[in-house]
Amino acid sequence: MDFSLIVVCSFAYAGALGGAGAYVAIQKNRDWMEGSVMAVLFGPFGLIVEACLPTNQKGAENPLHTSSRDTVAPAPVQPIASSQTAVEVFLRSAQETGSASGRRS
Repeated sequence: MDFSLIVVCSFAYAGALGGAGAYVAIQKNRDWMEGSVMAVLFGPFGLIVEACLPTNQKGAENPLHTSSRDTVAPAPVQPIASSQTAVEVFLRSAQETGSASGRRS
């Protein structure tokens, strides 16, 4: 058997196990990376162990269900006139936000 075929099949097997482990972990309300790493490192035994782990409660922290992007409002974007330099834009934004960076007292 050709060595490259063995390598390709090994990566495909690891990818399939990793995907299956991530799926099982998400269904159990656990971190997807936990399931995929366990399945890739321990094979089908890792999948069985991940499936036997207890399901996290609904209120438990799961990075897939919460995001810091949901809680922080993005800063408003202001258009830059073509005649403005980067320094002028920085100074204007510093004045608007009341930032003291770059100022001497």
